[in-house]
Amino acid sequence: MSNHLPRDGHHNYLTIPEIVADVARSCGVDLAQRFEDATTPCVVKFRTTGVDTEILHAGFWYIHGMLHDGKPGWLAQCDYDGRGKAVPPEDVVGVELIDAGR
Repeated sequence: MSNHLPRDGHHNYLTIPEIVADVARSCGVDLAQRFEDATTPCVVKFRTTGVDTEILHAGFWYIHGMLHDGKPGWLAQCDYDGRGKAVPPEDVVGVELIDAGR
């Protein structure tokens, strides 16, 4: 396994973006901790016309976790691939701050 991948093969998107984690592991400076100290994990809610089953599954798991445990579980995480297109600011409908157990 590459030294650029987490030991368990999964990435926690609520702590640090993958690209930041990759760069941090490569440069020898504690960028990951600096990033985590300077940011707050959140869920950005936005409108889209695209339907992706992975995102729908994550949404249902998010609702399940919030109803049963009061927090989103691991299965509620997914990555959004906008295929190089940013989400327009007018499509952002909310931002929910998450306590990721830092």
